[in-house]
Amino acid sequence: MFQITLRTARELCGYTIEDILKYSKLSLEACMELEGNTELLDVSHLRMIKKLLPISLDLIYIGKETDCINHNRVQIKRSGSKVGQI
Repeated sequence: MFQITLRTARELCGYTIEDILKYSKLSLEACMELEGNTELLDVSHLRMIKKLLPISLDLIYIGKETDCINHNRVQIKRSGSKVGQI
């Protein structure tokens, strides 16, 4: 399944990182760390994401942000699609 990073999900929903900081009470450093590595998310973070972002949590890649690109490349190769045909 094609997945997106937490940062991409936030941006697609029209939120800035400042918006998330106001809602979540997280520090900038903590928010950036979670966006960079969603393996660090706990249940309270997932609940907050579910309330704030109108997308399925299944779409969010769990792992390091940099690994999401590789994950999606593998998914594209498996499906036989080319970039732009997804």
